[in-house]
Amino acid sequence: MKQSFLVAIGMLIPILGFAQQVSNISFKAVIADSNNRQPLPYAIVSLKSAQGKTVSQQADENGRIVIGSIFTGPYTLGVSMMGYLAYSKDVHLSSGNIDTVWQILLQPKSVRLEQMTVSGRKNLIESFGGGFQFNPDDKSINKTGTAVDLLAQVPGVSAESDDIKLKGNTARIMVNGKLLNLSGQELQNYLKGISAERIVAITVNTNPSAKYDALTGGGLIDIKLKNKYSQGFFGTIASKYETLPGTWNGLNIDYTKNKFTYSFGLTYLYRKDLYLRNNYIQNKQGNPENAVNIQRAQMPQKQEVLNPRIEINYAIDSTSYLNVAANFPLFHNRFPTILRSDNLDRQGKPSGYFLQDEKVNYNGNYYTYNLNYTRNFKQKDEQFCLGGFYTKTRFNPFNYFSRSYFSPDQEPDFGRSLLQQSNANRIYKSSQVQTDYTLPLGAERKLAFGLKASYSVIDNDNSVDLFDFATTEFNRAPLLSGSLKYRENISAAYALYTQHFKKLSYSLGLRYEYSTVRINSSTTKQAHRQDYGNLFPNATLSYKLSDFQSIDFSYARKIDRPPYDLLDPFVNISDPNNYQTGNPFLKPAYSNKLELQYTNQWTSANSIILTLAYNQTKDSYIYPITTYSPVYNHVITTNTNATDMKNLALSVIYSHKITSWWQLNSYIGLSNGYLSTDSLNNIYYKPKPYFSGSLRNTFTLSPQTLFRLTGFYNSNSYEFQAKRRGIGSVNAGIQQSLFGKRLTMNLDIYDVFKTKNYGYTINSAYYEQYAYTQIKSRYFSIALSYSFGKTLAKPEVKKLSNERIDQQ
Repeated sequence: MKQSFLVAIGMLIPILGFAQQVSNISFKAVIADSNNRQPLPYAIVSLKSAQGKTVSQQADENGRIVIGSIFTGPYTLGVSMMGYLAYSKDVHLSSGNIDTVWQILLQPKSVRLEQMTVSGRKNLIESFGGGFQFNPDDKSINKTGTAVDLLAQVPGVSAESDDIKLKGNTARIMVNGKLLNLSGQELQNYLKGISAERIVAITVNTNPSAKYDALTGGGLIDIKLKNKYSQGFFGTIASKYETLPGTWNGLNIDYTKNKFTYSFGLTYLYRKDLYLRNNYIQNKQGNPENAVNIQRAQMPQKQEVLNPRIEINYAIDSTSYLNVAANFPLFHNRFPTILRSDNLDRQGKPSGYFLQDEKVNYNGNYYTYNLNYTRNFKQKDEQFCLGGFYTKTRFNPFNYFSRSYFSPDQEPDFGRSLLQQSNANRIYKSSQVQTDYTLPLGAERKLAFGLKASYSVIDNDNSVDLFDFATTEFNRAPLLSGSLKYRENISAAYALYTQHFKKLSYSLGLRYEYSTVRINSSTTKQAHRQDYGNLFPNATLSYKLSDFQSIDFSYARKIDRPPYDLLDPFVNISDPNNYQTGNPFLKPAYSNKLELQYTNQWTSANSIILTLAYNQTKDSYIYPITTYSPVYNHVITTNTNATDMKNLALSVIYSHKITSWWQLNSYIGLSNGYLSTDSLNNIYYKPKPYFSGSLRNTFTLSPQTLFRLTGFYNSNSYEFQAKRRGIGSVNAGIQQSLFGKRLTMNLDIYDVFKTKNYGYTINSAYYEQYAYTQIKSRYFSIALSYSFGKTLAKPEVKKLSNERIDQQ
């Protein structure tokens, strides 16, 4: 088995010449591409003996070569092939390796001409210290749909909830190296406006280096979009319909002539969901007649996203280009809720019920403007980048809900009835300027450094009006209304030194960030200010065990700044059992993360990445504190810096081509944590082992037909006062290519066994709640994607020079 894998990969070594001792040994070898491990036909192999005599021979169509009657002794082995770097190595042949099949891996050249790129095909997954890169240019990957659909196919990434999660933790998302300061539904809306066809790579940084922001979290996912185009007019039109119901439609057009590329994109998403939620709430304190609440809720949801995109690429010369882009997503969401809550006393007798009708209309728009300049120099790996962006987001959520109380005999209790409406106006603006420069210090060393400045502004006004049944008018509720002005300015500088040896490489990085935060709240009637500067070191060490095995170690210090919504002291009363408010006194939390990673990639389709990670966080602010407020006469939950956490996690990413027609991609993760808190008045669940896993089977029925069977499962998870039940599902689909693979059709069924239901338990000092949510999770979809285009003119093939050769 091992020998067959080695033959499939290839690595040649000598071809003997003439030595001191005559021996009728044969030299056998296989020559292959170092990226995809595919055999390379007709390479030229030469052996030069110590006496200066040379034997040359060409490999066959399978990359194999056999040279008989070879003398033992020292030789210089050389291999050459068009499109690949020349291979040279000193070897010694003896009778001891007479049966050895030598294997040689040639590294592809990446030749960059004006408007043209020639490079070797990349593996589906390529690992590095602190993460891996996912290359979706593979037939086992479905690129029909949005960026969210493609992210769901990355091992270890979950896009099932509003936030994108990496190995069970919320990840930060970047697009072309620019951080998206969005989360939840806002993030989902933005990503659903990006067509998967435009994505060329997804870089998953589980332990990012000093080059990136020092923010912690579940990791960093960088979505790299296409920025190089062939001369001509090309486009893709795609449409997806779901029985949910829902639809997604996308159009992308790229026109390249000479040095200019003009890109236009338009996507539209429409989706409706129906959630059915059942709650059982036991109040431990408070009114004895309201000891138990049994709730049933219907939550139909509607979502619309329209995202036009304009982009211009200008190739200044063969080494530099300028990119200008603008996006204008528009959102419209509706989240109505119809709730009935039956109340029981401590003896279990009915004490009445209430009906709540809630309507939330969530409108918004998101404008982003990007300008980036990149210059590559003659020297390999030398690069200068300068870029910036400006974003402005406006959201206008309108919330209306009525709560009517009734006696056990269904008599209305007007004295307790509540009618409320709220209007919010949230404006978010962010600007950033960043410059990076990579300087090679010889063939094996390089130094990267850069500067970054970002400025963010959030203005959030939330006015709440309560209906006065006596005057039949809405009146402002001062205790429930409020405004917040948030200002954040972060300046950063970093340096990253990297050095490579034959099998060993390492990098040392240091980042400095200075933060200034200003919070002005009408609720607290005071200004809150935080100023702090920190150093964030990182280090990686990589050792190459063989041509396809490596082990990597990484360390990084990170910071976790509280988001503005956890700082806003505005009181949210939409949940009748638990009011929520922010804490403007929250401080950042700091963590140290160590990661050990082993990679074995014996072919382009067969690889395994094992990662052992340890993370320690001090003064985490995510611990919820539940108290009783006499001002609001209700239970209120907020957050405080009261927790230290430790977590140990083991994960496995495994890809295996079981047969010529069966490809398996899988992820398995197991983690366990420990937490301590100085809060003694609250109940919390102690962390327990958490398991998550996913499987993706791709069956090649024919060159044009693929069948996919996928699934995921996440076990019970414990987060302080909340326990979330396990969830999983199985999906199946078939893909058919037509008209020379210009047209791609996908038929899918999601959640075949209807197991994708949500449940959680909250256990606090004041109440205990059990919730179970059912959704219409089993549905069908049909997706069509058609690619069209025409090459207008062939690019002029110029004589290559060093400045146009990107040696690997």
